Amino acid sequence: MTYRYVFRQDKSALLVLAFKKNEDRYQLPKYCVTLTAAADDEGDEFAIRATCSVRCVDWIMSAFKYTFLDYDNTVQYAMAKRTHLLDSETNKPILVALHGAGVEADSSFWIDSIPMQKHCWIVFPTGRTPWGYDWHGPSTRNVFKSLEGLTEIQELLPPHFECMDYATGGDWVTVSAPHETTNTLKAHDDREWNIGSIDKLIVMGMITLDLMEVKVFGIWLRISQTGLLQILESSIAEYNNDLHLSNMVHISVLPRLGTEDDNVPPLHTRKCVRIPNGHLKQPNAIKISEAVGQGHWWDTVFDDKTVQQFLDQQQSTGLMRKKEPNEFCITLVNPAGTGSIYGIHVEQMIVPYRLGKIKGAFTSIDNNSKTVLSLKTINISSFRFTEYFRGCSKLVVDGDKFSHLKKYHTSKGSVTLTYDKKSRRWRLETIRSNERNSSNYGPIHRMYESTRPLVITIPTHSNYYYKHVALQIAHDWYLYGRGDSMILYDNQTVDNYPYQIFLGLVNENKRIESILAEKSGVEFEKAAGAIAGIKVGDKLYKDPGTGVLFIHPVSKNTTAIVVSGLDHDGFESAWHLLPRQTGMMIPEWIVTSSEMKSNGVGGILGAGYFDNEWKPFGYM
Repeated sequence: MTYRYVFRQDKSALLVLAFKKNEDRYQLPKYCVTLTAAADDEGDEFAIRATCSVRCVDWIMSAFKYTFLDYDNTVQYAMAKRTHLLDSETNKPILVALHGAGVEADSSFWIDSIPMQKHCWIVFPTGRTPWGYDWHGPSTRNVFKSLEGLTEIQELLPPHFECMDYATGGDWVTVSAPHETTNTLKAHDDREWNIGSIDKLIVMGMITLDLMEVKVFGIWLRISQTGLLQILESSIAEYNNDLHLSNMVHISVLPRLGTEDDNVPPLHTRKCVRIPNGHLKQPNAIKISEAVGQGHWWDTVFDDKTVQQFLDQQQSTGLMRKKEPNEFCITLVNPAGTGSIYGIHVEQMIVPYRLGKIKGAFTSIDNNSKTVLSLKTINISSFRFTEYFRGCSKLVVDGDKFSHLKKYHTSKGSVTLTYDKKSRRWRLETIRSNERNSSNYGPIHRMYESTRPLVITIPTHSNYYYKHVALQIAHDWYLYGRGDSMILYDNQTVDNYPYQIFLGLVNENKRIESILAEKSGVEFEKAAGAIAGIKVGDKLYKDPGTGVLFIHPVSKNTTAIVVSGLDHDGFESAWHLLPRQTGMMIPEWIVTSSEMKSNGVGGILGAGYFDNEWKPFGYM
């Protein structure tokens, strides 16, 4: 056996083992690894000695594990199975298998449940953890990074592995969503992933997020204001499957369920299937496959005739370029969590967090030599074309006409249209620099999609309390999302970190006052050097025990999350509302009272969002 180290551009190293022919590759050799790292700026060093066991896997015959740097540069892993047929075809489909709640991606029962396919690779992402975020937010980003990570190690595998080059040739992504996975079918925007790339779907137990959350009677009864409940629910509306099903009407779908499922009621899947069929105006366009007498899971759920026939049919057609639909409907609530759909990327909503739509239709003119794309928008303020846009000879947006938008005009994503409120016309121009766009929309749970460690800043001159809170936040992010954090004092600064949390009262954390020096939708009023009130828009909150939690733009690339209050009791009630897991309904700003401990969400005084000019609106 021989070994070598491969050093990547990111300075990480891989240990590559090579076995001679007929050598026993299933032994478990142990290696002692010594790491040397600089401990501080003075160059002090320390050594770490670790012993690890290496399990050798024959990747030709079984699934193998690989690691990669995720979107936030933390090390994550995924499992993969090779295609049965290895040849020079570079457009092989990819089957992405999304596990259910509480399932580890490398569990043998899970990776063995899907047999090796003839023409496509199978990737089993983790979603960061077995529970993760129900394939929302961080979990979604993890899926696409797991595909990217597999291409980065292709030089260590046989040349046939170039079929994983999904960024150029892999335009067909097959997504398998078992269990209660809530796959909203909204592509990710880091690499301009296009919803058109998701070509086939197997769904097991479709369910919306609000049906997964247990609403305790005693707590929810205390919300006497229905307006507040609507504001809170809007913060997770982007994850509701039923709202976004129009985005998948041109995708081949096989809904599969067990008739005796006591975990995800079969009725949920049946209801969800009716929606795309309604969009298509074909009651039987998508048909449900029901396994009579089966429950939530059975061993042959993916390894039977029904599923395999569906996969074989899609794989046989997947290598051919699919036909673009002539009519489509793009539906979204939050552009921050929605990527390119049919080559159109929404940048801004007229009213943030309210349902928006773009209905499009291609028509041919001049003996089919030219095409006209007509778009009708609802609650859309700005959008741009991406490299996936098919191009057109003439574009009509809500009656406003634009000519010569060929494919090469939009290949770099440089064509942006924005609605001008004064003239009520669409114009070929970008969003103004002082307005919000898809990169700085919230809600607050968006902080877990930061591309760098989460920064938590606490007062320099304070007791252990704030440090304890910061450690708890960092612990929760690691526990639920395997994420990295960095705790700083307010006399320390870092640049180009997308999200930074600032803890403490205004007169304790110096950074809070400095970042709010420019005009802010949330202001702290002072009297005789003490905090007298918290003003949100025109509403002033000044009762003892009032806390506040809100986002605020620091720079073009950084968003602050401020956790503060009128006093320490107010801060205590506010910081506990920082979202930790899926389903915590926290919008972009929220004001709490001293009754939070006794009445739960009934103690919320106000909550809402910021408009495109960072002015607060909502329940006040």
